[in-house]
Amino acid sequence: MLLGVIAADKEIEERGLDMEIFGLVHDSIIAKVSEDSVGTYNELIDRNIQEARSNWDPSMGTLSIPGAPIGIDSDSEVGGSRDYGCGKLAKVYPFLACVDDWDDRATTKCKSVLEALKTGNTRDLDHEDPVIIAALKYPNELLSVLG
Repeated sequence: MLLGVIAADKEIEERGLDMEIFGLVHDSIIAKVSEDSVGTYNELIDRNIQEARSNWDPSMGTLSIPGAPIGIDSDSEVGGSRDYGCGKLAKVYPFLACVDDWDDRATTKCKSVLEALKTGNTRDLDHEDPVIIAALKYPNELLSVLG
């Protein structure tokens, strides 16, 4: 992956694209990309990461691992991610998102869970929403934060 990211970074610089790769963590690439350039970035990263590198002889065919494609998955939020968590903080620990109070959506959802618990009627909540699910797991923590 490292060689592919180095090649991608070089291509970004050569093409003067509005994006910057500034970190690698395990199998993740951390980059700053304008919202209108995400598609270009994904294509560029995918292509550079998947490119066969080393002294592979092309006359021997394509270098690949059948059934194990290398792909990418964008993990971001509209407007960017404040903490690189891409919304995961609010989904897993909604009471922390409420303390931080930067995600009004999470706060609103958490308050609706507390209200539903007070009335004993949780069936109208969206039980597929990860924030709602997590809020239902941590009602005491939410109560201590939101009162």
